[in-house]
Amino acid sequence: MTATGIVLVVIAVAVIAVLAWYLVRQGSVSANKLRAARWQWHIYRDIEKLGLAASTWYMGYYVWHAVNKRRTKWQVPRSSG
Repeated sequence: MTATGIVLVVIAVAVIAVLAWYLVRQGSVSANKLRAARWQWHIYRDIEKLGLAASTWYMGYYVWHAVNKRRTKWQVPRSSG
């Protein structure tokens, strides 16, 4: 119980059903990570007309963010005990 007298109850329920379908096409940009990165570089340099230093900076952030986004999926939750 908290100081205000409010009790928080969390209930989790397993659902054994298909809730969504996700389609990945063979030739899509998002299916091929290297191709997606090359496309991003093209956007920075050719569309946005950024210089080499700025494009490299933003590309570094793009890669860092992509790796960290996937790394959290790879980590095993630690037990508190």
